Amino acid sequence: MAEQADFVGKSIGNYRIASLIASGAFGTVYRAQHQHLSERFVAVKLLHTYIGSEQERAQFIQEAQFLEKLKQHHILPILDVGFSDGFPYLISELAPNGSLRDHLRQQARRPMPLEKAVTILTQIGEALQHAHHQHIIHRALKPENILFTAQDKALLADFGIATMLSTASVKQTTTIGGTPPYMAPEMFRGTICKEGDQYALGCIAYELTTGHLPFTAPDFISMGFKHATEQPVAPTHLKPNLPLYVEQAILKAMAKERTQRHADVTAFVAALQAPSTSQEDIPSTVHVQRPQTAPDVEAYKEGNNLYYLKRYDEALVAFEQALRHNPNAVSAYIGKGNTLVKLQRYDEALAAYEKAIYLKPTEASAFSGKGKALIKQRRFQEALDASDQALRLDSSNIDAYIVRSNALDELKRYQDALVASEQALRLDSSNADAYVAKGNGLIDLERYQEALAAFEQALHLDPSNTSAYYGKGLALSDLKQYEEALAAFEQAIHLDASYANAYNGKGNIFIDFKLYQAALTAFDKALRLDPSDGVIHYNKGLALRKLERYQEALAAFDEALHLDSSYASAYNGKGLALSDLERYQEALAAFEQALRLKPSDAIIHYNKGLALSDLERYQEALAAFEQTLRLDPSDASAYNGKGEALNELKRHKEARQAFEKAQELGYRA
Repeated sequence: MAEQADFVGKSIGNYRIASLIASGAFGTVYRAQHQHLSERFVAVKLLHTYIGSEQERAQFIQEAQFLEKLKQHHILPILDVGFSDGFPYLISELAPNGSLRDHLRQQARRPMPLEKAVTILTQIGEALQHAHHQHIIHRALKPENILFTAQDKALLADFGIATMLSTASVKQTTTIGGTPPYMAPEMFRGTICKEGDQYALGCIAYELTTGHLPFTAPDFISMGFKHATEQPVAPTHLKPNLPLYVEQAILKAMAKERTQRHADVTAFVAALQAPSTSQEDIPSTVHVQRPQTAPDVEAYKEGNNLYYLKRYDEALVAFEQALRHNPNAVSAYIGKGNTLVKLQRYDEALAAYEKAIYLKPTEASAFSGKGKALIKQRRFQEALDASDQALRLDSSNIDAYIVRSNALDELKRYQDALVASEQALRLDSSNADAYVAKGNGLIDLERYQEALAAFEQALHLDPSNTSAYYGKGLALSDLKQYEEALAAFEQAIHLDASYANAYNGKGNIFIDFKLYQAALTAFDKALRLDPSDGVIHYNKGLALRKLERYQEALAAFDEALHLDSSYASAYNGKGLALSDLERYQEALAAFEQALRLKPSDAIIHYNKGLALSDLERYQEALAAFEQTLRLDPSDASAYNGKGEALNELKRHKEARQAFEKAQELGYRA
């Protein structure tokens, strides 16, 4: 490979290499500037391994596509991948505040302040736990792979590089997917597992809190022997004022046998937090030091009462008053978080739950509350992680099962979602929210009659449950009982005039009735209440298209994609709007992006065929229509499109057969 400096000034993709950032075992990282968007700077990692064969390239791209889906706010996102003269490269966001290794060099072998260290470890722990839930193991965790944004938020980089380079040519190299000072004993023996990532994080925690590596050795074999057989010097020996619970947490993460480590990375991070010393279980415990009539207890009780009366603004004042009297009141933080969720102040709610977790890492209800807030922020995998942690702490936590069900439903794991809701109902058959979660799962499984029964049961238990009325409306819509569905949405709005989803439901029914202006009015109302819901922006785009307001429709679809870049239907809608505007090349690009996200969607293949026909690329259009028919052999419009393409290709006999089939299936021009 060319010398590292030779690449400065050269172009890779749309980026010009500006300067060298760092070089490691797998590759060299450069700072690069976009050649057209001059304000955009990125990091380009040019890997050291030549990949020549098409099979190896395809494998590399497949791994990159999988990792591109690994999105979490503490994982450095991959923006692009490609090949430069046979060498693969990855383009990612630029983390301008350097790496953790840079920070450690500045510390000059001095321990990092504990609060800062725990913050970094917590953020990286969240990233690892998220990856582990996706069955992805980092394999190469080290300070060089922990980067910092301009706001000093930690980002974990180089996920899966070792896996991505596991092609035939790479296996001939002597590089091991790991860095010896941070490698678990089993990794030296060739065993790759998520517990190995926890061990590496433990080694980093040791280094942050003591200023020293746990082991040093002159070579790879000696280092492996030390990791496998020796105990590190106790962290408190190197830093006497280090809390004992921190030392215990680190040494457990670094246990020689992986089965003796923490249950998972989340448990390790929780063990690093200061244990609660307040013992303030307000609802049920009376303390000698703080009698039950203490001001914080009274304020907490008042907050709970106001919460159940749905007087959320007053409840919030009461919980904050409780916290002024006792800043360590875990239950008050949880009550505050629950109230903030109801007030749709989700960032603040999340902060309240995080404070409760910091004060009492074993409080399951804090984790389930955190999951609720994350659901509202559409951070579904993180919500699932939070619910799982709650259930590890308390397997009978009903709220955690409900959060788990809702998160799984949004992640399109519908059968798992249904199972989670039924687990909640086994614990409490009178829980209305559990029936709502069950109904949601049944709708996505297209079991509409059963879903309707679940929502009806929820309303029997709680006649003021707005989510149950909304779900009932969805089920009735799917059962074509539109007037009853509309009444259910109206009842939800009557109970909560700020319930955006109910207006969205009304809008969808208006579209079914071809009342497009009324639909648009409903969607606009929903968006005033919740402007961050991509689905509502998408539905607004559908209504605008029907009203032939194509430029506005395009803007609505773009906003949906801004909120959720993996929303295949929004790309399809965007393609349709671009076709309406006769911007066929852009429309084709939108349909192709939709198909990358949802390759088995017959309708998108059909729309792609129409765009190709408009571009007079009839052979490709024919292939698109034929793919549509492979996915849906009863699509009359696809047969008609096929006939049109065959006519243009002068294959008239086949075209007639296609038109006849279209008419047989009921096609009408």
